[in-house]
Amino acid sequence: MATGDVEGNLERLRSLTRAIQYPQALDVDGLRDGNVASILPVIHYALLGYSRHVARHLSENGYALFAKSDARFMECTLKYLREEMNYRCPLTVAQIFSRGFAERKILLVCDIIQVCKRKHFELAKQNRNTQQAKKTVKRDTRMCNIANSINAINMDSLQVDEALSLALEKVLHKQVSDRMAAKQNSLDEEKQLENDANSTEDGGKENASTKIENRVNDDDCMQSKRFERPLTHGTVTSRKKNVDASNLDVSLSNCYEKLRTQIVEVAEKLETLIFNLKEDVEKITTSMKARLTSLENQTRFLEQAIPLKNIIERKGAADLLTTHPYLNSHITFNSRINPVHDPHEYISTSELISNIKARCNQTKEFLYGS
Repeated sequence: MATGDVEGNLERLRSLTRAIQYPQALDVDGLRDGNVASILPVIHYALLGYSRHVARHLSENGYALFAKSDARFMECTLKYLREEMNYRCPLTVAQIFSRGFAERKILLVCDIIQVCKRKHFELAKQNRNTQQAKKTVKRDTRMCNIANSINAINMDSLQVDEALSLALEKVLHKQVSDRMAAKQNSLDEEKQLENDANSTEDGGKENASTKIENRVNDDDCMQSKRFERPLTHGTVTSRKKNVDASNLDVSLSNCYEKLRTQIVEVAEKLETLIFNLKEDVEKITTSMKARLTSLENQTRFLEQAIPLKNIIERKGAADLLTTHPYLNSHITFNSRINPVHDPHEYISTSELISNIKARCNQTKEFLYGS
């Protein structure tokens, strides 16, 4: 930006500091005077506090800006701008630390902030790309490991199947050979017994024949037991199913018994509740009837008390109670002649009687139905 507009450059610096979230307030008077103490904190924050990517980039490239004097700090900053960013500062270090050159110093701070922002976005993009590449590499290696493990599992399963097939062949071959040897032995024994039988007498022949038959039967039994079909998985599972079915029947019967007992208990509780409810209804009915009779009596009494209206207006309440003790106190003391209360607050006797009659009719309808 061209020089000659100090206030405009100050406003631009304010907007840039807001963009990088500068935590302190700007020293506007110091900036107008060209005081170096007002620009050094902003430059330090822009290079080291604004972005961790920029700070790491500076330290990795050998620009150590921490623990340095102000002069050395500015020298390293200008060197970084000149060598890495191709930025030529219009001021020297001596001019920066001298008074004056206010507008050029403001422009220098603005340029440093813009350079740091641009570098921050560039480094952040590179970091995202590297992280994405690492994630893809990790995913590819993980998939390769999974594929290798699957292949190894398949090879192991094939080897196991081959070993099982060989073992079964050996067992079957051994069983067949044993069976053939047993048959050969039995035939040899039969021939020998026949030869012995020819040389002996008839009784001996019969005994030999019976012995041969018994021995042949024993051999057949032994061979049948030897080659008896073993229990397979299907037979075992069928037996288990039969046992499970029997257990299921027992559990169902137990559940049925429990459910029946619970239903009986609930029915008994409902019966007791209904009985109690009936008793409560009867009590309420009797009390309502008593209230109805009392309301009817009060109504008749009030109808008889209407002719005494003139007497109530002429005499006081206390005198009226002495002369007519059968009157209720609330009728006399709450009448219109009570000087303490407003006469418009109370209704007339006829209206009171009509209201009481309406309440009596409602009570009758509630008790006996319409």
